[in-house]
Amino acid sequence: MEEPDKGTGWRHNVTTQGALMQNPITGSGFFSVFGTTRRNRDWLTGLFSDRLGITPTVIAHSNGEACFYYTNHGEIQETDESIYLKVGFLRSPDGTSLVIDKDNEQKFNPHDFENGSISGNGHLIRFHKLEPRFTIFMTFMATSQVYHMLWEGGLLCSTDLRVLLKITSEIRFNEKAIPLHLIYRTVPGPMTHFEDVFRMYPGQVISWHNCALETRHLPDMHSAAAKPEYDHLDNTVYEEYFQKLSGIMSSYVRAIERSNGRIANQLSGGVDSAVIQLLIEQQSSRNEVSPTFSYAWQADSFTYEVAYARLASELLGTTHTFLDIQNSNYADLLVRTVEALGQPSVHAEHVPGQLALAEYLSADHPELHYVFTGLGADVLHGIGRANPVSSSDKHKNLPGHYALREFYKLLGVPIHQKGLRGLPDALRFIFMPGTYRCLRTPANLLDAVNGVDIPYTSLETVRHFLGDQVLLDSLEYAHRLTDETLTSHTSVERAQHIATIIDGYDAASAAQTLFSASRKVLIPFYFDQEVIRLVKSVSPEFRYVHNNEVKPILKSILRMKSLDKIVHKKKGASGFHKELQYWMMNGLLREMVRSIERPGFIDQKDFRRLIENRYPFGYDLVWPLLVYDIFRKHAARQYCARSTL
Repeated sequence: MEEPDKGTGWRHNVTTQGALMQNPITGSGFFSVFGTTRRNRDWLTGLFSDRLGITPTVIAHSNGEACFYYTNHGEIQETDESIYLKVGFLRSPDGTSLVIDKDNEQKFNPHDFENGSISGNGHLIRFHKLEPRFTIFMTFMATSQVYHMLWEGGLLCSTDLRVLLKITSEIRFNEKAIPLHLIYRTVPGPMTHFEDVFRMYPGQVISWHNCALETRHLPDMHSAAAKPEYDHLDNTVYEEYFQKLSGIMSSYVRAIERSNGRIANQLSGGVDSAVIQLLIEQQSSRNEVSPTFSYAWQADSFTYEVAYARLASELLGTTHTFLDIQNSNYADLLVRTVEALGQPSVHAEHVPGQLALAEYLSADHPELHYVFTGLGADVLHGIGRANPVSSSDKHKNLPGHYALREFYKLLGVPIHQKGLRGLPDALRFIFMPGTYRCLRTPANLLDAVNGVDIPYTSLETVRHFLGDQVLLDSLEYAHRLTDETLTSHTSVERAQHIATIIDGYDAASAAQTLFSASRKVLIPFYFDQEVIRLVKSVSPEFRYVHNNEVKPILKSILRMKSLDKIVHKKKGASGFHKELQYWMMNGLLREMVRSIERPGFIDQKDFRRLIENRYPFGYDLVWPLLVYDIFRKHAARQYCARSTL
């Protein structure tokens, strides 16, 4: 790669040509696999050697059970009583890196964990040497994943879903996940796209003891006090908030520097990643500015993002590299993104860019081990999905207002896409008998929060294809999951918590998984447990919008640091939805769309209209259908030899 231009801090753009790597299913990335079984040591080591090419450490016990573990990342610590596997960045209550010894070992049980014995972003696995027992502690909203399933008389766990699937001998698709995938483009909560395979989720501690799995749900995970600490915003609060963020960042930078690691930042140009860059430079003891990177799609609607990253880099004085992703590589990147995730959790069109960037850094920058990202700040510090929802706006809950709102959304599709040429399609839709169903909407769907809870299409579109009961069940699942995880004081906060749990958390987790597949550590800083607590210490009346400005805290921090231009530069979309629609209907993804196998819950006529983009309100469903089709075909190809797919 060429040297920086003098005086600019810029490197010439690089492209994905020649930089794309073909990662095998397992073996190339970071992963841990562990658990317990009643099978003997020889059977266990033979299975792992045959299917994964690894040899696990086995702890045999007198009752016939054996605990086992293998990891190619993280940190192993051992005491007289236990063996610990740490993954991610974990801290003690005093803010220092977590050290496990005989003096503090008693703190690591579910009860003390609930009282805050660990914070950070990661998880800790404790194996007891004298009995077949282990416990997994996960910090609140840790973006590193742990999947688990009952297996061979015990429990099988892995940080990489593909590893778990590779080991097991029978796998079935989870049909209950399909409605959630169509609504949210992911499966939130402990559920996965495979039957009997679950993932740990914020607020859970799981233990294997006495040949049984115990799951403890820790209410609200001590994420905030009953009353917010900050009930107003001013310069004093902004400075104090920044210093607290800086103290949290210090623990990351110190830990990375102790391991001789190098830091980079994924600088998209928004206020979120700009604040992270400020924090890194304030804490770094090296006499250098951490390099920044971002990816650039060949799409007109993505040019805002490129211009924004360029401005932020110039103001922050970083050496920034754009990875120019060729459109011709998109289909391949999309398929391999689904493969790397092991599930169709590709919520937006730009997600494959995370895989491309991770592979580029792995190939061309092996010296950069840790990459920070601002993912999650939108839903934590600002309005991530929609305008604030107010419970006082009672007219929003009236059937007539609901109908008009949905009509506007649905009719806006052909008008927005085709201008006046779309008017005939809009008029035809008006007179479809099924349209008037929104005047007979069940009361449970009239909750104003539900308008925010359907992020990618209209509520009426989902009702058309799934029906009322399936939709109500899916919404109830998401609401219950949110209420179990985070305490909401207002309807605005509840709507944002739904967005945090479903959009923000899963997006950050997916990105971290893609980087792990390329042996890079992605750090979603805003999902650190202490950052979550800090965010929730600000009253929701001021946290998201203040003086008609979204994300007031982060923007005010940048102003205090004389970076007003970053705040005032108009920020466009981070995706390229318009181009994606063209690719699916007329361009490079057209053949993939035409090859989608029709799901049973969509009739032939509706399906044909969707695929041909002739359905006035359904085009947003083509994307999750395409991603799910890739997933089904990939999973069948990879695991059908010994599964019941």
